[in-house]
Amino acid sequence: MPRPEFFKKYFITLGLAIILTVLMLIWTPLNPYKDFAVISFLFFAFLAWGVYELGVRSIASSNKMYFSYLSLGVVFVKMLAAIGLIAAYQFMIQPSNKFYIVIFAVHYIIFTVLEVQVLMRLAKSK
Repeated sequence: MPRPEFFKKYFITLGLAIILTVLMLIWTPLNPYKDFAVISFLFFAFLAWGVYELGVRSIASSNKMYFSYLSLGVVFVKMLAAIGLIAAYQFMIQPSNKFYIVIFAVHYIIFTVLEVQVLMRLAKSK
């Protein structure tokens, strides 16, 4: 996947995530979690960009298994990081309810769709 095509999809995804985040924060139960919304958004935005960069490098590698390792590693690291981020927020902030998970789940889904598209396109170019 060429860089211009990635960045086009990336910025569309960022825009969609921002719009959905603003709409979610208008909903009263989610309003207190603006800080978590920003953290979650930035986490997934940088992760998606990193996955693309690592994917491009793995495709160019002489070891053809690197791309498979990357795909599996991304899933594993993303799950661990997601659990860690939620646990850290729960431990440090101690929110009164669990509605902040909705924000996280929306960001997780939006950026996962982008990552899957990117990795599929990179795999086809291999």
